[in-house]
Amino acid sequence: MSNLNIFFEILIPLLFLVCGVIFSSNYGRFRVSVEGEFLIAAFFTNFFAIKTQNVYLSIFLSLIISAFFATISFIIIEKFRINDIIYGIIFNVFALSFTSFLMESLAGEKGLLSGTSHLKLPILLPFLENNIYLSFFNKSILFYLGIILPIFSYYLLKKTGFGIKLRLVKTTSNILSLSGVNKDKYRLIGEIISSIFFSLAGSYLSLVTLSFFSRGVSAGKGYLALFIGALAKDDLKMGFIFTGFFALYSLIGESLKLIFPYYSIILESISYILILITGIIYVKIKKINFAYLNNLKK
Repeated sequence: MSNLNIFFEILIPLLFLVCGVIFSSNYGRFRVSVEGEFLIAAFFTNFFAIKTQNVYLSIFLSLIISAFFATISFIIIEKFRINDIIYGIIFNVFALSFTSFLMESLAGEKGLLSGTSHLKLPILLPFLENNIYLSFFNKSILFYLGIILPIFSYYLLKKTGFGIKLRLVKTTSNILSLSGVNKDKYRLIGEIISSIFFSLAGSYLSLVTLSFFSRGVSAGKGYLALFIGALAKDDLKMGFIFTGFFALYSLIGESLKLIFPYYSIILESISYILILITGIIYVKIKKINFAYLNNLKK
């Protein structure tokens, strides 16, 4: 696999997650539950792919389940006034236990739900396969969605009436209510849109990056997306930049493992160390006060 392919293998699923987190923060919620939502989407994509033998149907069904959980989350947080950070922590524990239970029920003691290696997503532009100059673009539809949807989400938030109202929900929800705008409707739509990003990240992990599901398969990428989202605040462009940095650092780590194979275990974590250092430097330069996270939702 070329370095460019490795870069995008790491970039695309994380970009989906970061977009979902930052999209959520734009309407006033810090989506702590991202790790659990990512895990559930990865599990059900794998499960439905095995059961239906149809990758597109498995992605669609995973999206439905993610939207269902997003709706339940909205009801619990908005209607029962549960703190969204506490709820997110509880949901992540639930998702880990829930997927582990289902996996062991289906796969027994193996702790591995596999069987999708022959169900890799078909390439979107097969006519490029034999073109040595354009073969890199011989990718699945999820790859192209990973490039297009983040750009579209930026346009949606910044350039459309819906995006403007969604962002106003966070700061002036009372004013919007007085003007006849249903703030709950906008928050629910925002929840579902964010869940779509998380679901696509899980589908990418199950169908493109891997062909199985096991405990710990998410590798903490949801928490990494939270870290990047906290650094970027409401700025999708900064989220894209930090995600690119992490993918670049991961590529550096992969290259170093070829040079120093005996230190491969240590080098596995170099990308996380470097993005942490980058984040600390950025916080110092920009003087970011993370107290804003306590006041996301008014």
